[in-house]
Amino acid sequence: MDPVPLEHRAKATVSDNRVCITVPAREGERIFSVQFGNDTGQEVYKTFSRTDEQIPAVRGECLSVFGFEFRPGNTYAVFYRLEKSRSEPGRVFAARFSLEQGRNGRLRLIEKP
Repeated sequence: MDPVPLEHRAKATVSDNRVCITVPAREGERIFSVQFGNDTGQEVYKTFSRTDEQIPAVRGECLSVFGFEFRPGNTYAVFYRLEKSRSEPGRVFAARFSLEQGRNGRLRLIEKP
């Protein structure tokens, strides 16, 4: 049985009025799986088991959200599993946050513990 990986903190921000998730990725790490969900039951889970499907994760750059729509008024949890190779254990990153929309139409993100 594989050990359960520990969660590491991902950083959620708003950039250009869109949700941006960043992680302290290491050289060569790629996105193996993602899971997005909100408090209304909307959920997406994707796994990229083939290496040629995996997108590189770059430290400080927004990770792909694979078309998931984050909307104001909801609370979200996002998880990314990064892997460098099959022989090394992957790392799981998580962020929890809610979104609000200001009077000016701009999104505002509130991080959750």
